[in-house]
Amino acid sequence: MRLKVVLAFAALLLPLAASAQDLAGKTIAIVVPFTAGAVSDPLARVIAPRLGELLGANVIVENRPGGNTNIGAAHVAKAQPDGRTLLFAGTGLTMNVAIYKDKLPFDPLKDFAPISLVSTSNSVLVIHPSLNVGTLSELIALLKARPGAFNYASAGSGNMTHLVMEFFKLKSSTDIMHVPYRGAAPALNDVLAGHAAMMIISPGPTEAHVKAGRLRALAVTGTKRHDLLPEVPTFAELGLPIPEVDFGTTFGMLAPAGTPQGILVTIHNALMTTLNDPQMRQRIKSMGFDPMPTTPQQYGDILRDQVEKWPPLIERAGITLN
Repeated sequence: MRLKVVLAFAALLLPLAASAQDLAGKTIAIVVPFTAGAVSDPLARVIAPRLGELLGANVIVENRPGGNTNIGAAHVAKAQPDGRTLLFAGTGLTMNVAIYKDKLPFDPLKDFAPISLVSTSNSVLVIHPSLNVGTLSELIALLKARPGAFNYASAGSGNMTHLVMEFFKLKSSTDIMHVPYRGAAPALNDVLAGHAAMMIISPGPTEAHVKAGRLRALAVTGTKRHDLLPEVPTFAELGLPIPEVDFGTTFGMLAPAGTPQGILVTIHNALMTTLNDPQMRQRIKSMGFDPMPTTPQQYGDILRDQVEKWPPLIERAGITLN
């Protein structure tokens, strides 16, 4: 009887072993639907080499920006379900359901197979020093004194850098013009140059600029201060809570729907080993992200929760594509 159990278990493992062999020596593309250098792009590039080592494959990062992340996501949704084309998705994947509605070229819950959440990140409000204010209350006073006189940059219409600022405007009763860019990097560059007055963005790309005095950080989203900017208070601490966005920005990895289970398990196991490595976790934290490995089911639940959460928030914030 014991021999039969062992043989049965070995039979179950055969598809997984075959799946691992299917990926070995192959090129796997992690599609980042953002521009090179954008917030999640460096994170994907840190993870890719380690995944390649564990899978025995050549793992590359492929940038496919545009369409508020829809171009990259649609590319993966239509790719061969063989584990060689993966999506490094941000919150835009589910947010776009509320923005594009029936025009969305894919279904984020049906056209992808979740592998794992990778990380979460809250955001920081940074301003150009030329505004000559040092606190959130001073900024709000300036904005109220000169309604419509200032602008803010975002990484594009309909993502977290847009949503959080619109909620800030609602909560503070201020009028600030939205200027969307094609990615976080060019948006941040224009804030640094003084062409845009302010921006909400992940702390990672801003830490060095804040410490050098090129930007001023006034407040962070979330329920606690960020490790990279511990001196910067939360919006809630300053009397302007924004609970609608306390869950932060999420980044996760998905494969096309229909990818064989054995391949999904192989990639998931390699990703878990990567994200649970102490040195890797520290490196990810130093970039401003919190590593958050999950099971595929847990990540799927997060995606479903976001799809349900976005429509009322988008409507309240008055988010439109412009």
